[in-house]
Amino acid sequence: MSAIRIVTDSTAYLPQEIIGKWALKVVPLKVNFDTEVFSEGVDLSNDEFYERLKHAEKLPTTSQPSVGDFKVAYEELLAGGAEGIISIHIAEGISGTVQSARAAAAEMGGAQISAVNSRVTGPALAMIVIRIAEEIEAGKTLPELTALAEELALSTRIFFVVDTLEYLHKGGRIGGAQAFMGSMLKVKPILSLDNIIEPVDKARGSAKAVARMIEMAREELAGRRAKIALTHTRNLEAIMQMKDQVVQALNCDPVPVIINEIGPVIGTHIGPGVLSVAFYPL
Repeated sequence: MSAIRIVTDSTAYLPQEIIGKWALKVVPLKVNFDTEVFSEGVDLSNDEFYERLKHAEKLPTTSQPSVGDFKVAYEELLAGGAEGIISIHIAEGISGTVQSARAAAAEMGGAQISAVNSRVTGPALAMIVIRIAEEIEAGKTLPELTALAEELALSTRIFFVVDTLEYLHKGGRIGGAQAFMGSMLKVKPILSLDNIIEPVDKARGSAKAVARMIEMAREELAGRRAKIALTHTRNLEAIMQMKDQVVQALNCDPVPVIINEIGPVIGTHIGPGVLSVAFYPL
């Protein structure tokens, strides 16, 4: 195993087989239902969370890992022989997670730790983490890995369609998408995440919104091959249909396309019914 290890956070929603394959260290964010606090990916499943969300009188809140959480993760890796750590996390514009990671790294007595703002989350973050794991296996140094992660952060794009802006609005993470409030009757906003959430277009009805989102991805790639990831919240059938459209429109190999479901932390802020495409050019 390489002497360089990866730390990420739970909002990458990585499957256990990927975590195990690359020996990744995942630091969880937390979801708070009143006085109950759950660590994402540890003691609250997606099924349990979305059922509770459906019946909650008020929305849960979320919280980032503490500096101490990251210090524990880094100390474990360094004690296990890591000579360098690259810590890649959810967009700084919507979470203070990477700030906690940087603060912890600064307290680690000169250990070689690089904390990177991915500018994204969800499967887009997963794509970056997996790419960096592959490059570690190929023998890249920590400075090279950091530069690549920062480059991927700038080139990775996410477009997503929400069923309702209610969750983003109540969670205070809607940004410029407030322009769409008051015009939601059958109009689906298409949003992007590039460190912050902003509106990029809108369409009447879900089918047209999905078609427009895929067309925007095609326009952005301009014929280039791409790494693709798709995600949803409680909308598996729709995302599988969308996969077929994406593969055809973007002329990509269907096998490596990452598909997963957004979990409790991001689900708190976007709600059920979301469809999303993320990509970076190869």
